[in-house]
Amino acid sequence: MAEAREKKDHDSRNHRYSSTYPVDHRPQCKGRDGTGDAGGDSQQAESRRQLLGRHPPIDRVFGQKRHQRRQHIRIHSHREGPQRESADGEELAGARQSRFRQDVQDGKILVRHCRLTRPFPDASTSTIEREARLKIAILGGGISGVTLGRLLAADNHDAVVFEKSDRAGGLCKSRVVDGFTYDEAGGHIIYSKDTDVLNWQIERCGGPEGVHKTVRQTRIRWHDRYVPYPFENGVGHLTKEAIVECMDGYIEAHVQRRLGQTCPKNFKDWIDWRMGSGFAKHFMVPYNEKIWCCDLSTMASEWVAGRVPEAPVTDILKSAVGMQTDGYSHQSIFYFPLEGGFETMVRGTIENSGFDLRLNSPVESVAQTKDGFTVNGESFDLVVNTAPLPLIEPAIEGIPAEIRGMIHKLEPISVISILFGMKLNEPMPDYSWIYLPFPEQGPANRVTFFSNYSPRNAPDGHGSFMAEVTHRGDLRPDAQWVKDLGASLGKAGVLDPKDIVTTDWTDNRFAYIDQNLGFAERIEKVRAWFDQSGYITFGRFGRYEYHNSDQCIMRAREVHEHIREIAASGQPARPTFT
Repeated sequence: MAEAREKKDHDSRNHRYSSTYPVDHRPQCKGRDGTGDAGGDSQQAESRRQLLGRHPPIDRVFGQKRHQRRQHIRIHSHREGPQRESADGEELAGARQSRFRQDVQDGKILVRHCRLTRPFPDASTSTIEREARLKIAILGGGISGVTLGRLLAADNHDAVVFEKSDRAGGLCKSRVVDGFTYDEAGGHIIYSKDTDVLNWQIERCGGPEGVHKTVRQTRIRWHDRYVPYPFENGVGHLTKEAIVECMDGYIEAHVQRRLGQTCPKNFKDWIDWRMGSGFAKHFMVPYNEKIWCCDLSTMASEWVAGRVPEAPVTDILKSAVGMQTDGYSHQSIFYFPLEGGFETMVRGTIENSGFDLRLNSPVESVAQTKDGFTVNGESFDLVVNTAPLPLIEPAIEGIPAEIRGMIHKLEPISVISILFGMKLNEPMPDYSWIYLPFPEQGPANRVTFFSNYSPRNAPDGHGSFMAEVTHRGDLRPDAQWVKDLGASLGKAGVLDPKDIVTTDWTDNRFAYIDQNLGFAERIEKVRAWFDQSGYITFGRFGRYEYHNSDQCIMRAREVHEHIREIAASGQPARPTFT
């Protein structure tokens, strides 16, 4: 079975995703006259332009009747032709009970039926009115885009999400192969310091009964042993010689900071400044060189300063003499969808959402006009981008040459996610994920014990690992490369290659942000231009912020509030982000 899968050309696979998400929804955004023509020359389009007035196009509008909603979502598919509707559309008119049934086809998770979880009022009897109902284009159907679409639709805006691929999800997509589920762009988890956001994520997965709760158990594979993470709190598990080197360097670095030594600007020197030479040598430098694929002295230190909490010296000393210390409690408990991988949260965001999701719809042109904006020739009142800036920049008219040049330099760091489906002869260790810092352990920097995230991520009697390998466009994975990777993980003591029954992999170009020394200055100018342009841009690569999925959801809430202000005031978009 493994050999059969390895013979496939993974780069040329074109798995199909269901183009039907039956949920409650407004009419799709066609042309203003109700036809497929989005040219805007119809009588209704002219009336609407007169109603909205001069540019900026969002002048206050009173008494606009709420458009009738439909009770399913129509998804445009340029590749497949006409839009599709739910086969049981009439059945969806009353109160709903079940959430959704998912099937799997060619490794992709298909939503075949999405039953509404709440009754939907008859649109003909609705009395809801708004001051201004805006037609808003959202570019990109990742978690940022679909979250914003859902929030805007709840305000009765006409939200249209353009997604170039055959299903939504972006970096949050998942895949099922031979009964094994894994995430396509690294091991995601459901977690947030914001309780409202955490609960919102869990609800999108079906509530508490739809997620699996895990107490985080992370380790570092340090040569021949597992060391607790974070590394400084596991220092007592090292060899005596390494303990002395780490403690000597850590105390010296601590003293120098107390004496006023300033924070270095490059990442490599920052590691010595914060952690000391011993911790740098035994973990921090080799691990970060592996994940960032560069000389660390070419990276800035600004991005990491607020992400890595400083461990108290007392805790490090306790650990060095064998006393247990836990380190920071960040993500000590996390959740994961019980079924379907992390993409379940995306599907739950789409379900019952009310926005128009257009799959297989690449954005080819975006422009500002005297009456607002156009996307692929279709008129909109506002455009919000969540797609990677280097990908969307060629389509947007009016960006100054200087800003375009800066966007071209925003190169991403890519990640290959590799599934290893295993036949288990004994239970897997109770780990969440492990870090592999050393070159001799192979190219993977992290391995997630993926079947521990949910008992349904692997068939009975089996388990799964997901390895992550970063690169800068110079890797082209194939079956032999994956086989060699499995062998290197075997030598590192992570798995037994003889027990591998299934492999699969995905290569994601946009995964991590290259935090080089020139990045901060470039991205500040790019963001400043967009924030004054009338467009709104956000998302990990829409704004180039090193955000996890929960932070992307928080950003979507900020944008949603700003659009509420726009709808009330009639002013153009001028977002300010916290």
